Amino acid sequence: MDNIKAELFNYSKKLYKGIENQLKRADRDIITAADGRLKIGHEGAKKGSFIYLLYDKNDKLLYVGETGETIKKRLKSHGSGSHSVKNSEMFNNVSYIKYLKTEKANALSPMERKMIEQAFTIHLKPKYYNGQVWKY
Repeated sequence: MDNIKAELFNYSKKLYKGIENQLKRADRDIITAADGRLKIGHEGAKKGSFIYLLYDKNDKLLYVGETGETIKKRLKSHGSGSHSVKNSEMFNNVSYIKYLKTEKANALSPMERKMIEQAFTIHLKPKYYNGQVWKY
């Protein structure tokens, strides 16, 4: 079993290192205040296929997530999955977001996004996982 865990960690590290330089950065407030309907609106407020990482002001990774909607909607909308409602403590500590957006022609499927999200979580061990504080 330890061999499987080591292989999973090595795979997740390799995947993260392969994507790391493609991640863009934006302040949380810029994305949450942006109007995705405008051509000049922030791309995090526009519909797309995203993997996103939430960081606090001390550069501590809080959470890794994925969405096929918008980062703004995932962060702020009311209802299931909303970070501002379900985990307001985490949301209030988010300072900035690193994200990968794939274009429509190369959009990641929900399964691909989930796989990347899980690999990043295994490698990076964010403070929060699945709405809970990570126990490691």
